[in-house]
Amino acid sequence: MIPQRGTVALLRVDARTRELLAKQMRMGYRFEIFDSHEPLVSALGIGSLHIDALIIGEETDGALDIALTVRKTLRYLQVIILAELREVEAIQRRAEIQSENTDEVTIWPSQHLHALPDIVRKAVKRAHRRVRYDEESKPRDENGDRSAPESASHLARLLESAPIGILTLSDAGEVRTLNKQARDIIGLDPGNIIARQIYDFFPVFEQKKLRRLLRHKADDSEAGNGAENENEKTSVFRILGDDKRFAEIIVAGPVEQLDEHCTMLILHDVTSIMHAQQAQQRTAAELQVSEDRFDELAHAMRMIPWEADPQSLRITFIGDLVEEVMGYPTVQWLTRNFWIDRLHEEDRKVALEQLRRNINRLQNFDHEFRMYDSDGQLHWLRNIVNVVRDEAGQPARIRGFIVDITEGKAL
Repeated sequence: MIPQRGTVALLRVDARTRELLAKQMRMGYRFEIFDSHEPLVSALGIGSLHIDALIIGEETDGALDIALTVRKTLRYLQVIILAELREVEAIQRRAEIQSENTDEVTIWPSQHLHALPDIVRKAVKRAHRRVRYDEESKPRDENGDRSAPESASHLARLLESAPIGILTLSDAGEVRTLNKQARDIIGLDPGNIIARQIYDFFPVFEQKKLRRLLRHKADDSEAGNGAENENEKTSVFRILGDDKRFAEIIVAGPVEQLDEHCTMLILHDVTSIMHAQQAQQRTAAELQVSEDRFDELAHAMRMIPWEADPQSLRITFIGDLVEEVMGYPTVQWLTRNFWIDRLHEEDRKVALEQLRRNINRLQNFDHEFRMYDSDGQLHWLRNIVNVVRDEAGQPARIRGFIVDITEGKAL
């Protein structure tokens, strides 16, 4: 009996290529053929299909977007995109712009089909190595068995890569944790930030204002005052250094961390804005940020991460929490116009106009709209949007977080 060596999915691959693969890889390989990507994505999403490699035909529209989408469903999956020789380099550049990790996506010239079977065999072996590595990397429980990563670790990774700076302080003002974006804004290595006073990173003339900002929030929390002036919990600060960098700091609220009471700060890099306005105070309208947005973030459990294509607005990734909040399986959100069709009729036009306008401006923003869940109930959602640019300064993708603010609207 011939051992099963691997399973390969063929998406819109022409008959000539299929015959070549079947002839040269008939021993131990199984092929699944798909005419469109929707059933493929659905099967992968619900776990009914296990594949090691995916080959996407050269006539497939949006082949790169499909490749990056399925790679998020199966991390070990190897993808081979067939393309005209003259297009291979351009597609490879787009892949590098749209994804931080494209090692598992190969762009192969369709003129060199004779070598494709060997490329597929290597891809299957690479997928198997990734699976073994993941298994060996899993933590063991007290019985020595492999266990899945804890949700807290997943949340930590999510916050580490968030498009906004996140920093926590002890009651004494010492930095306890901060993510990559916060480190980039402050401009120091983690070893030079952790356990230091937050005031050390700002000039003397800014330290008094920062102390006042933190004191105002602490006093309001103890008094239970939820109607304080917005300017008392958010302000712009000059960061210590010769390069004149500026950060907008918002006090998001209290959070418990390793049995210690801490305060969470949200940091936005506003250097370009301040330089454009000759370092003048940003207007009150530009500084206004909803308290609910950061209260939700402070609890760190109700934020739904997502990514989408900036041209079609089609979602390419969304967090599992969306199933609990809205009832729809995550795989449905990946289909074209799915989320748009479920917007409230009165909000759809405005929401889409705001989204497209800010994408064209390359401007991060947040907005609110209503959406129907799977039971037909309306939810108020806040969408926090980050526009990612490519090397040419054009929008490459959009990403951010969705927060359900329905309860706050009912008050």
